[in-house]
Amino acid sequence: MVVDLHRLRFLREVAARGTMAAAAEALSYTPSAVSQQLAILEKEFGTALLERRGRNVALTPAGQALVDGSDEVFAAAERVTVAVEAVSGRVAGPVTIGAFQSAGLRLVPTALVSLREEHPELEVHLRQGLNVDLRDLQLGHVDICIDQEYDMLPHKRHLGLDARVLLEEPVFLAVPTGRDAGPDLAAYETYTWAASDDFDECGELLRMTCRVSGYQPDVRFHTDDVEVTLRLVAAGLAVSILPRLAAHDVPDGVTLHAVPGTQRRVKALTRPGTTSRPAIALVLDHLCRSGGAASG
Repeated sequence: MVVDLHRLRFLREVAARGTMAAAAEALSYTPSAVSQQLAILEKEFGTALLERRGRNVALTPAGQALVDGSDEVFAAAERVTVAVEAVSGRVAGPVTIGAFQSAGLRLVPTALVSLREEHPELEVHLRQGLNVDLRDLQLGHVDICIDQEYDMLPHKRHLGLDARVLLEEPVFLAVPTGRDAGPDLAAYETYTWAASDDFDECGELLRMTCRVSGYQPDVRFHTDDVEVTLRLVAAGLAVSILPRLAAHDVPDGVTLHAVPGTQRRVKALTRPGTTSRPAIALVLDHLCRSGGAASG
């Protein structure tokens, strides 16, 4: 039996996102179209692959087995594509980069400029958001995903992916210049804070750093937007913690103090089967170049 990769991709999307609607949005199809394709796939296999649980859907044992086996199928298809491009010497797009906000602001544009100058034939796309969703990389929506890791908050979500460190950078305490109490975080226990939610790594780091100093921060401004955070600090309304890449365009009225012993690594992640694809390898090289410039 020959499995239709197009329908198999639909099943992977539904399994990863939990609903027909979310999968359809990611694939730019209607939910009914996704449902129809999956019904055909179930008919081909002669068994149910999905079961409804309220508004969500879940894999049946047969569906789970099919999704588990599909990783190698798609990886093999990517390896074949890479091999053909390597033999032909063809360097072409599209290559899609997914990046969080500060990387999208500082790292990616510099890399895109140098790529356009040296390789104008290469087609590069950017999907920038405040948070990075590694599912988009694993499911093939992006080719390179720029993510972060703090030394105080190591994680395992990059396991199984190829990773290149673009830069390592310090983390700063951002305070209103007129209310600057120095670099000791303990001095800011009574201040109000601006932070992203605690399920976000930057927000988790801020709260953890304050707890190490002996208190729970009074977070009244919930935002993961760098510019909003810096404007709140400049206005004397809040203090915050930001990595250097995010604290690049600092407005007047903001003073930065390095937070000792806290570093952030910014990484470019790729699926192992595609890292050596000529176009992706080229974009990675330019991102590394951009990271080196930002570190200087």
